[in-house]
Amino acid sequence: MTHSGYRDFAEPGGVPKLSRRITRDLCAEVISDEDGPPVVFLTGNSDVPMSVRAMRDGAVDFLLKPASEDDLIEAVSRASALNSERTLTRTSAQ
Repeated sequence: MTHSGYRDFAEPGGVPKLSRRITRDLCAEVISDEDGPPVVFLTGNSDVPMSVRAMRDGAVDFLLKPASEDDLIEAVSRASALNSERTLTRTSAQ
């Protein structure tokens, strides 16, 4: 599913499409892409090593379900601000 340029790597109902290893590798690839969108993880699995890796790789946030509305809004706001900053930087560099 894609909304406003954001990708959801889960089937409807939250059933994972990919194995955890492939998901970690895919997410690391998306995060490391300087032209890619900022990434906010929202997961039902409390996986500390994965959350640490995601944050080290550059994720904006790693939220555990059920996340509060305030936490979601804050994370998406930071991601949006980062996206705007990246766009401005790319535009200025051209």
